[in-house]
Amino acid sequence: MIAFVNYLYSLIPWILGAFWNLLIAVVLFIVGHIVIKNLCRKIATRDYQGKVDAGLMRFLASVLKVGLYVLLVYIVATLVGIPTASFVALIGSAGLAIGLALQGSLSNFAGGVLIIVNKPFKVGDYIVVDGGPEGFVDAVDIFYTKMHTGDEKSIVVPNGMLSNSTIRNVAPNGERRIEHTIGIAYSADISLAKKTVLDVISRHDKLIRPEDTSVFVAATAESSVDLCFRCWAKAGDYFAESAAILEDVKLAFDAAGIEIPFSQLDVHIRKDNE
Repeated sequence: MIAFVNYLYSLIPWILGAFWNLLIAVVLFIVGHIVIKNLCRKIATRDYQGKVDAGLMRFLASVLKVGLYVLLVYIVATLVGIPTASFVALIGSAGLAIGLALQGSLSNFAGGVLIIVNKPFKVGDYIVVDGGPEGFVDAVDIFYTKMHTGDEKSIVVPNGMLSNSTIRNVAPNGERRIEHTIGIAYSADISLAKKTVLDVISRHDKLIRPEDTSVFVAATAESSVDLCFRCWAKAGDYFAESAAILEDVKLAFDAAGIEIPFSQLDVHIRKDNE
């Protein structure tokens, strides 16, 4: 009995040491978690005033976050007393298993790297994915690219799909061309119609690059002369301005007496004389 009591007394220093190591590890993990979270958030959301691409910094912040958490877990495990060699072997085995199970996610990660390196688009651009969605790019994360449409619907697209698809960047400079075709009757005054369209466009103060505004005859169709007009707007104003200009042109044509023909069929009934 005395030997057993002595044995318990001998364990007290070890128990206290293990308790303090565990407490330090818990505190270190909590502090490390807060530091990593705030650091990565500042890197991702900081305003670099155009010197560095915002999408690149958000992607790097995501990668840095994963790496720092792995390092933090390694340090905490060492403090608790887990052997380093065993921990490294465990990480290696887990990495192999996760890699085999998440091949699609690794493809998305590789796709994210390709997007950041090649820069087919940047945050704020309006892109159209061939056979996929279209919208404004909000962020390029480690596995996914976040977008939103003109009606504010959120879209999350895997980076692997984007890197292997044809992408049309319709507003790489934050500007987008408005283009419409409208038909007028063959009897209508083409010069008056063109002047009417230009007058409508000149009244829209949100349009940009007035020197690139143009109105021209695009085609002579079966029942109409097709006028095409082009003007430019900020990417964020494209949808609203495009719809408003088309409506105003229709109203202006009505006021000017310019006919907009529509498809119709004339039926002639012939009566044979008996």
